[in-house]
Order: sequence, then structure tokens, then C-alpha cells
Amino acid sequence: MVGINNILITGATGYLGSSLVNALISKGYKIIILKRESSDLKRIKHLLNEVLVFDIENIDYKSVFEGNDISCVIHTATSYGRKGETLSSIYDANLFFPVKLLENCIKYGVKYFFNASTALPADLNVYALSKKQFSDVLKLNHGLFKVIDLELQYFYGPGDDTSKFVSFVISKILNGDESIDLSPGTQIRDFIYIEDVISAYLTLINKINDLPNYIRVPLGSGEGFSLRSLTQQIRELIGDNDTALNFDAMPLRAGEIMYSVADISLLHSLGWRPQYNLKEGLIETINREKSLHYDYNK
Repeated sequence: MVGINNILITGATGYLGSSLVNALISKGYKIIILKRESSDLKRIKHLLNEVLVFDIENIDYKSVFEGNDISCVIHTATSYGRKGETLSSIYDANLFFPVKLLENCIKYGVKYFFNASTALPADLNVYALSKKQFSDVLKLNHGLFKVIDLELQYFYGPGDDTSKFVSFVISKILNGDESIDLSPGTQIRDFIYIEDVISAYLTLINKINDLPNYIRVPLGSGEGFSLRSLTQQIRELIGDNDTALNFDAMPLRAGEIMYSVADISLLHSLGWRPQYNLKEGLIETINREKSLHYDYNK
């Protein structure tokens, strides 16, 4: 396992983190989880007998790191600020907590640090700013261990939170909403299916010894689609003609980014390719969401 055996994961109860926990356990890695006491365990409850779990509020970092010989940290915990979080809580999640984690990684000799950052520019909102600030901290400290700083585009998949755009649109249509109010939808975005995100992480882990001490890794599909065409495609794939898509009902956000697509040439050079195009990923997501929706409403 290329010198990596025991991996600590933050954000393991979230969508990305839980997907990584599943994948890494299947590859034989020992997984240690840091979570909040209030975290919902539904995504990982079937794995709780296979992982070690520590609550951030009561953590003794020495016992966590020294007692488990952690060589790698995968940091995915984040606060998007979409649910009315305070400024301080966003900064706690996106900067202050990971800085504390970083200090202990240095203290206890962690060799590899994977950070889930964002492709958004720092001046867009507090979420993007706080994530970029932690990336800057990592770059300043990278000589002490190897840093893989992933700039994530818009990942999606079955079971994701409906605060995410793809899941939001799918849920609205499956719920039979008469209409969805939307912006003009002219923004170009890079959407990547969750299985491709996980395979990129696994590629980077397998190639870790070939990477420099600090590397920024853009991670997306490498293809751009307008939000308008994406939304129309989702409605078509669901087979719904009743839900009205009210484009132009909402204005663009202040400072909206009109084009964001990852340059995935670095990942290509490591042998990684996305296995799902947008249509394939949406079909997988919609079919699973349909089954979840049916189970929920029985």
C-alpha cells in the first residue's frame, strides 16, 4: 500500500468522506474517523464495526495519532454555509479545525495530507475564502510532509445532500413539484460523478511516491455543461414533462462564476480517466434516487 496503512479521515459522515471510507476499507486500509458528536452516522453505520471513531469535541490527539500509527490524513470535512451557519462556524470547520489537525500531523509525524479544497475563487464567498486560506497554510508547511491539495469541481451522485444542485433538481422533479425557479442557467460547470472522484483519490494514493512534496490537483470531469442544459437533461432522463423549469426566475449571484472546468491533464499523466460521462452518471444517480424515493414513500 505504498507506505500508507492507517488513514485518518475527517468529514467521514459526509457524502465524499463516507464514499472514501467505503472504498478504502474495501482496499484493506485501516480507517480512523474524526467526527462531531452531532454528526448523523447514517452513511457509515454499516461500517462502524470496521473503523475507529473519535469525536472532535473530546479528542486526545496524542492517543489518536500515536495509538494508531497514522501515516496519512484525508481531510474532507467542510461547511458550505448553505444552511444558515454563522461566519465563525464556517471558519471553525474550514480553517481553524484543519489548522489544529495540521499542527498534530506535524507533531506526530504524519507523512501524507490530502486536502479537499475547492475550484472556486477565494473572493466568491466565505466558504471559498476559508477553504483557499487553509490551502495556503498547507502550501507554507508542505516541507514537513507531502501535501496533495485537490481542487474539487461539482461532484454528485445518489444519496447526496439536496443542497447540492444536481440532487436538488432531481429531488424536486421526483417529488412532483410543479415548477423550479432557476437562474438563466448560462453558467458553465464541470460535473463529476462520485465514483470518478473516488477513483482519482485511489490513483493519487497509489502514485503517492511519484508526487512532489506539494501538488495542487484539479479534479473534475474536464468537460463543461451549462446549468440550463444539465437541468433539461435531468428532466428528460427522469421522463418528466410536467415540472416547469423557470429559467430567469432568479438572478445570477453577485460575482457569479460563469465558467469553471478542471484541467485534468495532471491526473491523465498518472493514468486516471473518468469512467462516467455526464449522462451515464446522471442515469446512475436518478435510478438510485428513484429506488430511494420509492422506498421512502411505501
